[in-house]
Amino acid sequence: MRRSPELDELLARADKGETVTGEILDLLTADPALWEEFQRRAPLNWQFRGPTGAYLDLPGDGEPSAEIVYRCTDCEYKEVLYEVGEPVPTRCPQCNSAEFRRA
Repeated sequence: MRRSPELDELLARADKGETVTGEILDLLTADPALWEEFQRRAPLNWQFRGPTGAYLDLPGDGEPSAEIVYRCTDCEYKEVLYEVGEPVPTRCPQCNSAEFRRA
């Protein structure tokens, strides 16, 4: 694959632990010839959605994010939210207290 000083610098930053995936993809997709060469050499687990939208499957099993717990300060009732965008409780459904806080 044709190398460039920009790519060498990004790879050096990646070796130091920096997250540069987006910058590398931007660099690869800026040059059609370089993008075609990359597609020829890419591992089989790359999924392509066009020259500006590709992703790589991550190894291992995914883990769900931690739940968010709200507790009533009056009766210790707790409400657990598992999904982003779930409505945040404003009143306790058990004792109707408005003192419902994130635990």
